[in-house]
Amino acid sequence: MTDERLDMKQGVQVRVMRVDGISHEYVVEYGDDHKLFRVPQLPFQRSLPQPDTIDCVVEETLTGSITIRQDYEKIVRRFYKEGQTVPFSIKQPYTNYYLMQEEHGFTARLDKKNIPNPPC
Repeated sequence: MTDERLDMKQGVQVRVMRVDGISHEYVVEYGDDHKLFRVPQLPFQRSLPQPDTIDCVVEETLTGSITIRQDYEKIVRRFYKEGQTVPFSIKQPYTNYYLMQEEHGFTARLDKKNIPNPPC
């Protein structure tokens, strides 16, 4: 049986207990039992002071496991508006695509077959 998603909650503010400067993760507290979870930081967040809370998406599976990730849509919308041009640079080339990254650390894949005149 696959570990299918049972429930997803967006816009959940979780309390940041500390920042792990080695792994670049927030250690956050969630739930009635105050369980600790690790949530990766984006590159731009590494130079910011520790926040009291961060906005997250919480997913619970049918088996009861919980995963927490930052609400990237909220973060992206703080920096950009729909239709805005955003400069990306090539972070890593792969066989079929380029991994692109913008200044705040957000990444996107650019499929090489979508490039009209790809470099040789």
